[in-house]
Amino acid sequence: MYKRQVLYIGDGFVDIPVMEKVGLSIAVNNADDAVKSQSDLITLKNGGEGVLKEVAKFILLKQNKYDNRVIFIYLSFDGIMPAKRRVLL
Repeated sequence: MYKRQVLYIGDGFVDIPVMEKVGLSIAVNNADDAVKSQSDLITLKNGGEGVLKEVAKFILLKQNKYDNRVIFIYLSFDGIMPAKRRVLL
């Protein structure tokens, strides 16, 4: 796996070093301003408000693979992900 193939979602200072090393870094809308300035994208939603769904939809749309049925699968796992790792679309 190459670093350009890795997506990382963060919200705090501790996430910045990782965000600098991945192919696509995403900050949640309510992330610290320093994190937002370091990220490639910023989600519309705050952490804990459906960021994972937003990011999954964004990726699938960019790949021309978006289907509402696929997003449902991501939603079923939404409660498992830590809030600070959820992303935006």
